[in-house]
Amino acid sequence: MIRLPDAIAAWAEEHGFHPAEELPSGHCCRVWADSARVLRLPFQGEESRSGAVAAVHLSGCGGPAVHALHPPTGALLMERLRPGTSLAAARMPEDEAFAIWTEAARRLPREPIAGLLPLESFFAGSVEAAVLQADAPRAFLHGDLHHENILRSGSGWTAIDPKGLVGDPDYEPVAFLRNPLPWTGDPELIRRRLERLGELGWNPERVWRWAMIDAFSEPAEGDAWHDYRKHLLQAGPPG
Repeated sequence: MIRLPDAIAAWAEEHGFHPAEELPSGHCCRVWADSARVLRLPFQGEESRSGAVAAVHLSGCGGPAVHALHPPTGALLMERLRPGTSLAAARMPEDEAFAIWTEAARRLPREPIAGLLPLESFFAGSVEAAVLQADAPRAFLHGDLHHENILRSGSGWTAIDPKGLVGDPDYEPVAFLRNPLPWTGDPELIRRRLERLGELGWNPERVWRWAMIDAFSEPAEGDAWHDYRKHLLQAGPPG
């Protein structure tokens, strides 16, 4: 029998959720599932606050259905996507993966909503982030739209696990740009992705600048991050 953490056990019982399995954990949450639903429990960062707000919002516009929210922890009882294969696990050719990401990004809402985390606050203490955001509009941002957070659902693909940010629309492609990790790309792959983003309406220079802020905002996490940072620098700002 799988035992849920005490903080959510009674709440899950009230909603008739009895986990049959624990799915692989993400970087910020634990996940349990029964045949039709998943229970996602954040354990760090903004996932328990703005991420939960964003997930509820996405539930009404293309994201997984949210059946219940546990405000004290940010736990979510949600629709289980089937087959649930991630874009990373599907090992799509680059062009196909890029097209799927683009479609997922375009389905996201754009109007800011209450309860989201401002992008400059996400990078608290970064003068570069504050300056870059200062001359940009504010839009709803998934904030972590990469290969692991786009899952196969029926015959289509669905974005999951938003960070729930609000800010410069040119930040949205950053998570895709650096993935999948461990990084196996090169500067040319980054250049190609930036060029294609420009063709689709994003500003490649601003995307690259946000990518630099993102890449150097935290301590190095092994060779994969080191290689990505090196290749991002080598790719240089477009134009």
